[in-house]
Amino acid sequence: MAQQPFDILIAEAIRQHQAGSLEEADAAYRLALVEAPTHPAILHNLGLLAVSRGDRRIQLLGLPADVR
Repeated sequence: MAQQPFDILIAEAIRQHQAGSLEEADAAYRLALVEAPTHPAILHNLGLLAVSRGDRRIQLLGLPADVR
């Protein structure tokens, strides 16, 4: 079974994150959020990314109100 584009996008974001390419990972995670704004793994990984950058005030602007 071939992967769907959304799955490929998430996999690429995770790969970038693990490689330490934080800007690229952030961009890919946020692009994935456009398609799935409440996806738990994406939100979790964005949180991990923010913490790894030292940002403990995770910015929630731009997320749907029911996610905040």
